[in-house]
Amino acid sequence: MGLAEAWSRFGPPLKVAAIRGDSPWQDDVAFVYSAGYAFSWSGDRLWQIRFSSGYAGSVYGIFIGDSADKLVSTLGTPYFSSETSLVFRLAYTGFPVRLRVIVAQGRATDLFVYRADY
Repeated sequence: MGLAEAWSRFGPPLKVAAIRGDSPWQDDVAFVYSAGYAFSWSGDRLWQIRFSSGYAGSVYGIFIGDSADKLVSTLGTPYFSSETSLVFRLAYTGFPVRLRVIVAQGRATDLFVYRADY
């Protein structure tokens, strides 16, 4: 999705945020929406969607607040795991897609769907 399509489908964002990476090439711009999601852009192309507090829907069957056990029972064995996050490979066509789930106190707090080849 490009900038024009995002604006047309979702309207203007609540705010535009600069997100600093570890290196300058990892800096992003994000459109933040009041419904609990944000779009991160690389140039004029969407590369990541963040779902956080305020988002009422599910992402691949996962809701904000779901237990880590439900994540694994719904999505299977994680591709990567640590104390603070789980990463799952998702079905794709054209490029690899991942779901990163931030976990705090055993519950999903943030969900990131992103292109893994970025």
